[in-house]
Amino acid sequence: MNFARLFSKYEKSPGFAKLSPNSQRIYSYCASRLVNELGDQDVEQMRRSTFIALQSKYRDRPAFANLMTRVASIALSYGVDLDILPANPAAGMKGMKIGSHTKWEPEEVSKMIRIDDRKISTAVALAWYTGQRESDILKMRWSDIKDGYVSVTQDKTGQELKIKIHDDLERLLLSVRGNEPDQYYIVSGERQTTGAAFRALFRRRKERMGFTKTFHGIRKGVACSLAENGRSVKEIAAILGHKSIRMAAYYADQASGKKLVENAVSSITSCV
Repeated sequence: MNFARLFSKYEKSPGFAKLSPNSQRIYSYCASRLVNELGDQDVEQMRRSTFIALQSKYRDRPAFANLMTRVASIALSYGVDLDILPANPAAGMKGMKIGSHTKWEPEEVSKMIRIDDRKISTAVALAWYTGQRESDILKMRWSDIKDGYVSVTQDKTGQELKIKIHDDLERLLLSVRGNEPDQYYIVSGERQTTGAAFRALFRRRKERMGFTKTFHGIRKGVACSLAENGRSVKEIAAILGHKSIRMAAYYADQASGKKLVENAVSSITSCV
């Protein structure tokens, strides 16, 4: 049995059904890439070296390489459960090291919002003033805005949020909407921009501005800004849609530590 047939069986499994729709799309996309890479090779003939070579091929995209390895391992483990193969050759593989999402500073976000590109400017503004992820921002329609709030159902968590629209964001949205009907997408108009197309466009625009940070870093910047401005852990978790307050607490602790250092330095007796 080749990987395509094995993954097709996994897609019909209870484990796959429990995934969020967005995760299902991502897994299926990764599987299609794996099918291209692995061809018709029998899964019983696959070895750990097969996936080490795959990681090496995508070493310039470590996060994607890790995701493909993870999807392969999940499908192969399912194959073990069905007695299709004796062992999972991708089990427990060490992921490739990836960089963290460096936070965007407010002045950097401001520069990106002011560029002459409707998609990028609007997406960055929505990310900064709502704290939402790229996928959730790209699917927002004008109909999601009502009575000064924007409604979001997060792809990753399934969390349903109603976020108050900041005055600055409201002014920007009024300037870009024109006569667009409710069913149009806020960022891209009549047709929704795919994540891949948006990321390619964002990469080109940010590099022209001299920035190397990821789009997700805007969300991190929002969390840090809220913490530094004294917002509570629960408030940060509420706007970001975290089911657990662990990450929100992390940002709050970072801000608290920064403030403690500032207070300590200001209290050092001057010797100059």
